[in-house]
Amino acid sequence: MSYETALGWLWKLLSLARVVKVHCHIGHLPHQGVDCYFVRVINSSPFRKAVVTEVWFDGGIRIPVLNNERPLPKVLPPEEMWETWIPVNALPQHIRAQAPTLARAKLSDGTIISSVPTPDVSPAGFVAR
Repeated sequence: MSYETALGWLWKLLSLARVVKVHCHIGHLPHQGVDCYFVRVINSSPFRKAVVTEVWFDGGIRIPVLNNERPLPKVLPPEEMWETWIPVNALPQHIRAQAPTLARAKLSDGTIISSVPTPDVSPAGFVAR
């Protein structure tokens, strides 16, 4: 097998993998006048969709993110992102400092993904649909 053929097969295998990331940051919702934790789910796969079935914070107890403006399940097409939020005061005070690492998203295949803090958050912006 030639070097180019092996790389071609490797690329095909990697492109079939589903790569989903979860980020979390604090922000302000002007229309509601509250600070919220925003949980962003990113499907980085170039070809595979991902289905988000649950979002919660794991702070000793499971705190579900139930948002009527962002119902679940959510189908994420390839290379798309989606975001939901929960008011800061919905989380217990003692876990708020760690909240950007406590968000979780569950996919339809049962995979649970832990969040990382969102890098370089703009001071103002739009919520990903």
